[in-house]
Amino acid sequence: FETWFGELPYKWYSDGEWEYNHPGAYAYWATSTPDDYWDALMTSCASPPYYITYFVPDGTDSLVVTIMHELQLLFWDYGEGDAQVVLYATNYGEITIYNMEAVHEDIVDTQPITYTLADPLPGTYIGFTFYVQGYEWEPPTSRSTVHWTIDHLLAVACGDSLALQTSTWADIKQLLRE
Repeated sequence: FETWFGELPYKWYSDGEWEYNHPGAYAYWATSTPDDYWDALMTSCASPPYYITYFVPDGTDSLVVTIMHELQLLFWDYGEGDAQVVLYATNYGEITIYNMEAVHEDIVDTQPITYTLADPLPGTYIGFTFYVQGYEWEPPTSRSTVHWTIDHLLAVACGDSLALQTSTWADIKQLLRE
């Protein structure tokens, strides 16, 4: 599975706080209002009809997930926030593959998020959730800002037994002739 988030992927859910083709998916919040709370959710695992999972082919030795992103959690004086990426995998449950928290500090992270699920069980399906939140405590000099851009999501199944047989195309053509 791969997406550049030029738009919300098919059957994914967004709470309306994300913009697309920014490039990528983009969530933004800024405030200096006391007791102001904000969050943004984008997921492939919401309730139907906003639900889609991706099959991990049987025989996969490892599933490698790579996410290119830029996160800025900027909290002057009295604010806090966090950003999370959760991989949902049947047979495994929820796996938090990224969690960045900031309390009264600034954090900027542009390192790729990478995660490897080794030897996934046959019949495994995966899904993704991106969640970010911010909270501002006190005015008037305090200010909180959250920027998160998800540029690219790539999930690759790896394994020696995943290769197509050289006769596969010929077999398909033969079936079409019958």
